[in-house]
Amino acid sequence: MLRLLALHGFGGTFGALAPRDLARLAAPMGAKEIICLIAPNRHASGIPAWFSGDQSPAGRYNGWSLTEQRWAELAESTACATGQRPPPLVPEDLPPADPWADWSDEGFHESWRCLEEEWRRGNYDGLIGFSQGALMSVLFTQLLSKRRDTAGEAASPPKLLILCGGFAAPSPPACRGAWPPRERLKVPSFHLWGRDDPIVANLRSRELADLFHQPCFYEHQLVAPNDHKLGSHTFPWPDGDTEAFKALRSFMVTRPT
Repeated sequence: MLRLLALHGFGGTFGALAPRDLARLAAPMGAKEIICLIAPNRHASGIPAWFSGDQSPAGRYNGWSLTEQRWAELAESTACATGQRPPPLVPEDLPPADPWADWSDEGFHESWRCLEEEWRRGNYDGLIGFSQGALMSVLFTQLLSKRRDTAGEAASPPKLLILCGGFAAPSPPACRGAWPPRERLKVPSFHLWGRDDPIVANLRSRELADLFHQPCFYEHQLVAPNDHKLGSHTFPWPDGDTEAFKALRSFMVTRPT
């Protein structure tokens, strides 16, 4: 029975791993406890954020800026009024962009310090991250492993990662040299994404999974219960997708060590 630290998403996706919901996720996935760490930064909107600077590079690359455009086009239509979602994003939808384009470092160093302090004192086994929190989870794991290999002073990196609706790029300039990794990451990882995710195109979540050695993955079909505009950009819940939690529980039990 493992103890996990959860990193929430940005903006409207914050609720997908909100503290009030984590208790109902732990037992079905085979975890002893899941603790949510709130990001130390605030975006201009007032929402907690791991990266609190300009989000436009991520929006262009992952597709949520395109989603906002589609919703604007639907704003006065009956389809929008009845809750119709924009169709899933596909590669042809996404404009050409440098996947490693500089993203603002604003908030990253504060997030790193907050996360490392909690990781050291919390006796956690792994990280569970959603959306922007998934990227922060992977960057923290990679940089912690790199520091441990070179300086030998860092805390032990996570034993496993559970990542939902994540993406690999763009990344903060502070991570250059360590990200993207030159070799596939060997930490056991389980990746989830939504089939109809209009915020982070699931091909971007697949790109993140491809950076790992022997990743496990699962595609769910649920729709965010509190905001239909998010489509499938949500973490599954036990009574919504029992198969997802069977797969998670199996991963927790049989993961390589």
